[in-house]
Amino acid sequence: MTSSTIKIFSLALVAFLFAACGGGEEPPAPAPTPEPMVEQPAPTPEPEVTFDGPAFEITMTPVGNEMQYEQTEFTVAPGQTVHIMFRNTADNPAMSHNVVVLRSTAAINAVGQAAMGASDSDYIPAARQSDIIAHTQMSAPGATVEVTFTAPSAAADYPYICTFPRSLHDHAGNHARRWVTTCSTRVGCAPRPASPSSILRIMPVKTETPAAQSLISFVDVQPGSVVSKMLLKNKAGSVTLFAFGQGEGLSEHTAPFDALLIVIDGKASVFIDGTPHAVATGEALQLPATVPHAIDPLTDMRMLLIMLRD
Repeated sequence: MTSSTIKIFSLALVAFLFAACGGGEEPPAPAPTPEPMVEQPAPTPEPEVTFDGPAFEITMTPVGNEMQYEQTEFTVAPGQTVHIMFRNTADNPAMSHNVVVLRSTAAINAVGQAAMGASDSDYIPAARQSDIIAHTQMSAPGATVEVTFTAPSAAADYPYICTFPRSLHDHAGNHARRWVTTCSTRVGCAPRPASPSSILRIMPVKTETPAAQSLISFVDVQPGSVVSKMLLKNKAGSVTLFAFGQGEGLSEHTAPFDALLIVIDGKASVFIDGTPHAVATGEALQLPATVPHAIDPLTDMRMLLIMLRD
């Protein structure tokens, strides 16, 4: 062993002994005490909203034999009862349709993809039920389906789509992929190009001081559709506002009570027991109880129907 080696070893040994005895060094600082964990409270669930008012009713139709809805948007209040009637007016046997209201646009592709493998459940995927607020049954051309549900409490835009696979609409298996990328990303049975999406819009109810309002502003005319809004209902009767797209109407039917029809704007032929009666803006017509009657709008038309119970 060389002298340089012995010297290095000795110095190292002295350093070790000096350190071991704590010579000249500060004792190590104690480890900091960790702060106690504070449990975060669980988020408060959003309270349910009760809507004290009439139900919103809408009749929907497809655009001819296309994969489009005529009605691409409607607005209701949080917690309001919504009744959708879908009339499949297509005459192409391949054009089945439904209306599926989703909880968010983020769910569109997932629901659309899952629906393609859900033929046994009418193309409503059981695995994606949590993404679905409500849906109608599937309707073949000429059929009418409907659904009633309560609008969510959160004010937002909720898309509605058709889950019938495009591949079956087009009778070509290679269109299944296009259904997901083209149809569902444009919200199901794609709306007309002028509208970017088909949405159920939920808006808070305004609590402003009541003021006089034009009846025309209560309900919009939608092409190819009959829209109704019940303004009042109690034991004495009901007051309902209707909006008819030109060419739409009410087929012959009867009612158990007398009713008064008042045209707000537009004109129509009203048939009472087969006899036509012309009515126009500002005119009224009594509809006797139990007597068959039908309404054939000649233009876009709004009317008020006052039904009186015994």
